[in-house]
Amino acid sequence: MKGEIFRNLSRLTSLYLGGNGMKIEAQIFQNLSGLTTLYLNDNNITYIQRDIFANLPNLEELYLNENNIDKIQVGTFDDLTRLRYLDLGGNDMKEIKTELFQNLPRLRTLYLNGNNIDKIQVGTFDNLFQLSSLYLNGNNIDKIQVGTFDNLPWLRYLNLSNNQIQNYEDGAFLFLPNINYIDLRNNKAKMCECHLPALVNYTKSEFGRTLEVQGECQTDSGNNQNKVIPIMEYSQCQNYSLFQRNLQCQTCSGMMCNNTNVSYCTGDEPVCQFKLSMDGIKLKFEKSCRTHRKCVDAMGGNVYKCNELTSGSTCVACCIGNLCNKKDFIGWTNSFVFHLISNSTLKKFNEYKSSVENVSRTMEHELSNLAGNFEVQYCGFEKNSEVFTITCIVLRTTTKDQIFTQVFEAFQTSQTLRDLGLQQRNMELINEMFCDEITTATSNGTFHWPMTRVGTSVTIPCHANVATRYCSSGKMEYSEMPTSHYVKSPKCSPFTGVWKEPDMSQCYNTEGITQQLENITSEDIDKENVEEISTIVRDISKKSVYFKAEDIDLAVDIQEKMLPLISNVSTNITLNNILPSINNMIDTPEEILVEAEQSDGTGSRMLDIIEAIPEEIPLEEQQLTVLHPNLGIGVIKVEKDTFNGAVFGISFGNKENEAKTMIYNNSDSYLQVNDNVDFISLPMSLSKHLKTEDQSAVSRITFFSLQDDKLYRVKQNSSAKANTTIISNIIAANVPNVQIMDLDQPVTISVGLTEKNPGNLRCVYWDETLGQEPHWSTKGCNTSTYVPAEKMICSCDHLTSFAVLMEIYAIPAHGNISHLLYKTSYIGCGISLACLLLTVIFYVCSKCLRKLMPSKILINMCISLAITNVIFLAGMRPYDSEKAACKAVAALLHFFILTSLMWTAVEALHIFLRMPSFMIKSSIAAWGLPAVIVAITLAINHTNNYIRIADVCWLSKVSFYVAFLAPVVAILLFNFIVIFLAICRRSSKKSDEQSEHEIKKMRVFGIFSVTILFVLSWVIAFIAEEEGVGVFHILFIIFNILLGMFIFIFYCIYKKDARDAISSYAMRANKSSNSGNKTDVGTAETRT
Repeated sequence: MKGEIFRNLSRLTSLYLGGNGMKIEAQIFQNLSGLTTLYLNDNNITYIQRDIFANLPNLEELYLNENNIDKIQVGTFDDLTRLRYLDLGGNDMKEIKTELFQNLPRLRTLYLNGNNIDKIQVGTFDNLFQLSSLYLNGNNIDKIQVGTFDNLPWLRYLNLSNNQIQNYEDGAFLFLPNINYIDLRNNKAKMCECHLPALVNYTKSEFGRTLEVQGECQTDSGNNQNKVIPIMEYSQCQNYSLFQRNLQCQTCSGMMCNNTNVSYCTGDEPVCQFKLSMDGIKLKFEKSCRTHRKCVDAMGGNVYKCNELTSGSTCVACCIGNLCNKKDFIGWTNSFVFHLISNSTLKKFNEYKSSVENVSRTMEHELSNLAGNFEVQYCGFEKNSEVFTITCIVLRTTTKDQIFTQVFEAFQTSQTLRDLGLQQRNMELINEMFCDEITTATSNGTFHWPMTRVGTSVTIPCHANVATRYCSSGKMEYSEMPTSHYVKSPKCSPFTGVWKEPDMSQCYNTEGITQQLENITSEDIDKENVEEISTIVRDISKKSVYFKAEDIDLAVDIQEKMLPLISNVSTNITLNNILPSINNMIDTPEEILVEAEQSDGTGSRMLDIIEAIPEEIPLEEQQLTVLHPNLGIGVIKVEKDTFNGAVFGISFGNKENEAKTMIYNNSDSYLQVNDNVDFISLPMSLSKHLKTEDQSAVSRITFFSLQDDKLYRVKQNSSAKANTTIISNIIAANVPNVQIMDLDQPVTISVGLTEKNPGNLRCVYWDETLGQEPHWSTKGCNTSTYVPAEKMICSCDHLTSFAVLMEIYAIPAHGNISHLLYKTSYIGCGISLACLLLTVIFYVCSKCLRKLMPSKILINMCISLAITNVIFLAGMRPYDSEKAACKAVAALLHFFILTSLMWTAVEALHIFLRMPSFMIKSSIAAWGLPAVIVAITLAINHTNNYIRIADVCWLSKVSFYVAFLAPVVAILLFNFIVIFLAICRRSSKKSDEQSEHEIKKMRVFGIFSVTILFVLSWVIAFIAEEEGVGVFHILFIIFNILLGMFIFIFYCIYKKDARDAISSYAMRANKSSNSGNKTDVGTAETRT
């Protein structure tokens, strides 16, 4: 049945809806204000909502029996204050909430029979002062606790038959002064006890009233056999007493009743009494010892609703058990504890000891107009704030939220508190207890647990998943007041919760990541749910460092689904969810990205998404920039008629500089950009290069920047150059759907360098020309300015992604083959060195040869070449931190290669032209000119022209061309010209000078061969392009060996004057030997 079916029937008194198999909805009875009887029995009602009977103020009888009700919301019957008869029998309820019947003061008959109730909570029937009949038969109740039926002064009939009751506690039925009948039949497991037989006899003797108890119980008859007898026939209770001797009760009187006086109650029938009365708007408590009869008589005078006392009214409750009246065991009142935290400085707080007392009493005074009792305690200084505890005792009908609001408003409007230094803006009222924030270090890492409300769990990120921790309550009883304002009790702090051990079991469970992503990919994504889904994906992406290849692929799939929606949804969704997700996904381990790229092109797709987002994002303002740790984007509106260029600047920040982005709509604005900011500047002429059909379609220019080239490395084919490294951020500019090429005014790109001692730098762009593997290319890009170790400014004639590449030229990457080549080169240099040293020794030792000018030149050239080989053997090794040694090796190698080549020039010049004092002048030139070149190279740029390349040191790119290649080419040209002239002169000489010409011919051949071999070994090895560096390394080894061997063979063996010197030396040695032999023979003959 649905609402308003009974509208306009306000005078209807009885309504029969039983036996219809129907269900009911809220507000169906809202217009039946005159209804007194309502039958809803024998239907199909399973759940009753709170407000369903809210508009039936005159209802007296309600029949809900024989339905399938398993839950009734608390508060359902709160408005039925006239209800006398309630039938809930024959349903499926398993428990009864203690608050369910608290506001039925006129209820006389209550049926709860035929349900599945297994336990009756103490306090369930409190405040049912007129209840006379209670039916609990046909349930699964197994135990009756003390207090279950207390405060039912008019109960006469109690049916507990057909349950599973095994026992009842002593005193369970003691405070039912008008009870006449208790039915306990068919509780087959119940053991015999003395309480009921003694209660029947006590009622008969003291009150002259008959109490009938029906039922059986089991008694032990011996031999482990039980005998079933009527309850009243149990006779083993001769020494049993209903009342406790020397009973201890708390005794006090007052508004807070804080004292802890304990009395021993004397007499034959001692009980503890709890008395609550109302004096104006304040509560008064009285706790004392009483006799059973007097306490029960006092209970008979209780008002209908003790939890809604009015001024002058009183309610009494009785109990047995030591100190049972210490608390409000009936539940007529609520006790709440709040904490006031203030970071204000109290006036004169440290000057007078009474300040604490004054502030606390002032707070109590401000609360004196509120209904209930209040006490304020100063707790001290905690967490940089003053802490006060406010304890409130109010009637049960007042909720915690209500009293919290009242206390808060009282403090907020108090001028007196302001005068004392408590500023309202600096006060915080807390109505919960908490576990204090804490940081813990475990084997899984360090975790910060935030302040958490007692009774709840907190979840924090933990590696691939989450960790959870429960905040449990302490054992303080907040209804107890402190005995002194100067003694801090545990309840004085709001941080009384106790942290349980954290649950870290899910920290590395990555299956949850995959499952979440799979669930999202199975959904359709549209404008309605894109914000929710993008938020979830953003949170998942925070764990990208734990992604598998499958996870990053699923995440990219989801981003691709959301990409077409960007232009039709709020910009905030893109800025706050989608872009942060992409930023986080870049943190995926590179080896995982490589795997995903090979299987699904994931890295390439991520770059496409990054490029497309600024093209799709709605642009409400003139420009937009966004910066995240791994990427930044920028967009600017353009109009072809007013376009003056554009500048996009970005800094990802570091310890010295903050992260920032900027866009200017003028190409000259790059002059305003700080040196620590990367930027790309587009020229004014950019629009001129657009085709006519493109000009009307272009409305924006987009930019993006990546902090490193990780995605490009992933995308780049494995065959790409392995000995190149990007040492700058990536910065890119695009005109959507338009390709910009061959600009007459170049694009200017300035990027900071991440390598402090780089070498061989080039400005590059990302080339994705069809038919080629994607790679970094220099085409159309040039270096404009280079600030060593800081930044490089490039000029390019097109738009794409730009960076600075450090190329490690002529030094092969390490590996098995490279290692073998290095070892072989050492052997080759050793052979060459040995040949050179033999040549020097031969010529130095030969008196006739060393006096000759060509021999002197040869000796100097061999010494220079030998030292070059020694430097290579000893100095060409990895240098990590020894920069000075590294630069020294590079400078010496540079010097001796040039001197070696200079001595070939000296030899060539000597062949062609004889000069006086030739050797002195040539030595100055051959040794001095390279020294000048090396000195200048060292002086310029503070020795930074000699740099570390890969594992060894050599000249930087520019210095290599200027200080090495240029002199080498000049010397070689000089050599070849001089040799050519020498040959021409030889051919014009007369025949009588042929002998001398033959000698010159040999010298020309020798120096020409040495020059060629030197160039093929040392010079070409250092200018080889990296694609063929392995081949040139082999050639270096071969030609370096040939160079040394050629010099030794040609100048020591092949040349005639060298052979003559060897023959002369041999003849002298032989002659000396023969002369020695003859002398020995003559001496022998004389002796003979």
